[in-house]
Amino acid sequence: MDFFAEMVSLQDTLEAAGLQVSIPAAEEVKVDYSATCDKDLARIKKQFIDEHLAKIRVADAVLLANFTKRGIVGYIGANTLMEAAFGYALGKPIFVLNSLGDQPCRPEVLGMQPTFLHGELKDLITSQLIMRQ
Repeated sequence: MDFFAEMVSLQDTLEAAGLQVSIPAAEEVKVDYSATCDKDLARIKKQFIDEHLAKIRVADAVLLANFTKRGIVGYIGANTLMEAAFGYALGKPIFVLNSLGDQPCRPEVLGMQPTFLHGELKDLITSQLIMRQ
């Protein structure tokens, strides 16, 4: 969620190309999990997870918007890995926006055999438009 503005920009670009796009709920950006007790955190986070996984369930593909974070190029966090694995389990094509840096979940991401976009959306746009025909 640290890259919500970037996700909105990606959404705008993909929608301008004629694709339908769902991103995580904007309201999640406003939640301060560090100031939330575990009981409330679990309830709030469950709602966001359930809503986003429902979006993935009806999607044609999953795009991992991975940027540099904590000094790791192409960082994949817990939420992103969970979303990718869910999409993978449902048989959805997985696209990764940027190359992966050295990080603990690198083997798992590579094991899902995603398509790496190298910062360019054109291959995603082309593949999704072809799937719609």
